[in-house]
Amino acid sequence: MNLRRSILSLLGRRPPAAETDPRLQIIERTPAIATEPIPENGRVSSPIGIHLLANDMHVHHALWVAKSFYASAGVSFPLTVHLQGPRTRALADIFRRHFPAARLISQQAADIHVEPWLRERGLHRLLQSRRNFFLLMKLVDLRLLARTPLVIYLDTDVLFFRHPGELVVTPADIAASPHLFMRDDYDSYCITPEKAREDLGIDLAPRANAGIMRLVTDGIDLEACERFITHPDLNSSDWHLEQTLHALNASAQGRISLLPTTYAMLSGLKDDPSLVARHYVSPIRPLLLNEGITHLLESGFVESLATRTRRTLRDNSIPMRNRLKRLLTPVVNHLLTEKLPASAAPADPRPAVYGRILETRPVPMPAQSDLELHMLVSERDFLRSIWALKSFFHYSGLPARLVIQSDGSLTPASLDHYREHFPGCAIHADHDHVVRDALADHPLCQFFLGHHAISKKLLHPLLLSRADSILIMDSDILWFRRSEAIADCVRDRLPFYVDGGTEAYARNRRFMETSLDLRPARNVNSGMIGYRRKAFLDLPFIEDALGKLADVPRDQVLDSIGYVDAHVDIHAEDVRATLCWWVMEQTIYALLMGRDQGHRSLRSWSHWRPFHPMDETHQFTNTPVMKKTAMIHYISDATHNQFFPVGVEHLLRRGCLNQWSSPGSIAKPHSKNRP
Repeated sequence: MNLRRSILSLLGRRPPAAETDPRLQIIERTPAIATEPIPENGRVSSPIGIHLLANDMHVHHALWVAKSFYASAGVSFPLTVHLQGPRTRALADIFRRHFPAARLISQQAADIHVEPWLRERGLHRLLQSRRNFFLLMKLVDLRLLARTPLVIYLDTDVLFFRHPGELVVTPADIAASPHLFMRDDYDSYCITPEKAREDLGIDLAPRANAGIMRLVTDGIDLEACERFITHPDLNSSDWHLEQTLHALNASAQGRISLLPTTYAMLSGLKDDPSLVARHYVSPIRPLLLNEGITHLLESGFVESLATRTRRTLRDNSIPMRNRLKRLLTPVVNHLLTEKLPASAAPADPRPAVYGRILETRPVPMPAQSDLELHMLVSERDFLRSIWALKSFFHYSGLPARLVIQSDGSLTPASLDHYREHFPGCAIHADHDHVVRDALADHPLCQFFLGHHAISKKLLHPLLLSRADSILIMDSDILWFRRSEAIADCVRDRLPFYVDGGTEAYARNRRFMETSLDLRPARNVNSGMIGYRRKAFLDLPFIEDALGKLADVPRDQVLDSIGYVDAHVDIHAEDVRATLCWWVMEQTIYALLMGRDQGHRSLRSWSHWRPFHPMDETHQFTNTPVMKKTAMIHYISDATHNQFFPVGVEHLLRRGCLNQWSSPGSIAKPHSKNRP
């Protein structure tokens, strides 16, 4: 099995095909490049700084663009890398190895500075858009975090072949110099030039592309961008939003210029061997490797880079701590990750096999138990839930009686599968009227129940359970071994949750504490929680909390903004549309946990939080299966859904289907397998 593919699989993500190409990985073996250091405070001496926005899915591409730029330009301008996504520590290690003096800013660190700045100035649409759409970091973070009067921004799908003189020559008058953009082959804006002129009074310059930019830092007018973004055509989910805002800002100031055609997009090296750079946008992305990197390799780029950097960088410029980390990281990974023989299963996912979980033997439920496991399930997540439940009952060792709560979409065939695989389980498919009657004196609870299926994860366990000890588990969790920490909480009847590392609440913590007199527990993730029903069944408190959260005074809405998604409109006239209802049950659970001083927050392992290597771990998506991994919550954010291709595949390699299939296995499921 390809070693890198195996490692990335253990890390919880499958690499893009290009990421595994040895031509792309050659950049890892090139020496480090010395750039001008950036002090902790204050600006650097250089007038120009280089900025990249990188994530773990394109780390090799980011190294190629940075090294091809510095090698072609022959400069040592200070480098700032904005690290986007959850694995910022791993990304930072890679960039420190190749650019020891670079300034590395994680998204979490940037948020601490950027979000209060935007909020204090009332730039709430930019704030919301940046949260929803990470490419807004190319606009907002450049303005607020740059420490040079000029910034050169480079996308990670750009390569340089010749000296970029138009970019690196410092203008005589920086303050009056234009914003310089790459020349696109056509307009790629969210708004037409006609509407920009009619509605905003701006003559929008044509064909500006934000893949390569040289910007005057102080000329990025965020207040103006806040006005622009109110236009209905500037949808916050459009991939051209940040490019449109940059073009509008520069056009409004009358200081926009385009790079010559030697900075190309659709024209290739075969068409014009004199190209300085090429932006390999999505339609031609495969050419980045097949044309661009191949050309650099054939032209001796790697050898020339080694010769150039050997003269300018000595090994002692790399801190000893980083060099030790480079040596020890592979050893630590080897010791801590669970090893399975390569012959146990193919490297690639096998969707056709996943449905065989329906052929495994039943798991009878206890006739009597004061512990219930509740799971809210949709038809879309049916097969996922079977895997989650089988792994729970096999590894957890908890004698819970299963309660399946349908969100309203489960079919009769799926309900039959639950009865067959978990004999004695309870199924709540049509109990809404019972819960609604119990909420007769609580209109906001009834509103929540009637409008949001996620309410069934909160209200139904509280009102329908026959046990006092309740576990709530999401259908995207897999178990890999027993969790003694969870078992201890269940035994001692202590409320618990797994620390999610962040707070996804309907209103932000500061506002809840200072304005609503509500005190949530920190970092509650309701994917796996436990509590005593008697302690949490407080309908007057829940009703009051819902009222405070849902009906915030209109003039306080902007200060209250918590977790937002694409459905939240912070400027809606209906105040209840200004919060994310999909995290309301998690928010209420956080408030109930916060009232109980005896609650336990179970430590989760992640790449940016320390943990003891001998502790059992509770993890989230994009973390490896460790020797002590108890469970992983494979949260799906439409980018990293690793439940089947990583989690289930790992269980398959353990041989779980054979372990769970006999005796008494089910030979013929009621309906066809649904991978």
